[in-house]
Amino acid sequence: MSKNNPKVQSCQALLAESVSLYQELRGLSQRVHQDDEATTARSGLVRSLILGGPQTVPELARSRSITRQSVQQVVNQLKERGYVETQENVEHRRSYLIVVTESGRAWFDQLVEREAEYLSGLELPLSVQEVWGLVVGLRKMKDFFAISALEKAK
Repeated sequence: MSKNNPKVQSCQALLAESVSLYQELRGLSQRVHQDDEATTARSGLVRSLILGGPQTVPELARSRSITRQSVQQVVNQLKERGYVETQENVEHRRSYLIVVTESGRAWFDQLVEREAEYLSGLELPLSVQEVWGLVVGLRKMKDFFAISALEKAK
């Protein structure tokens, strides 16, 4: 496919804007949570565990398309802070389940509250409906690329 193909161009533009938006949001997160050592990696992992329940390091890595070692580093940081713990996994003896602790849930709730307080004071350049439209579109693209990666791996 040629780089002049409209589909290629639109996907490359989406990629560029997504990376740029991620960097802006990461910076915003650091400003909002400045005294807390909340990183996007730590808060994202805890969010995944709260929404998806206990998961193994390999499962968390697959859902992020990153290495197990990268996830394990973040898990270790969260364990040191008391935000997650490991539990025995009856389905796999060597791969423990990672579980959010009450302390981790309370920490995450504080992050969400701080973000909500900050966001409520903003005048967004889009309507609420337009933002939800972006959420739906981004989710569809994320799911599409995740499925495409799996199919190519076969």
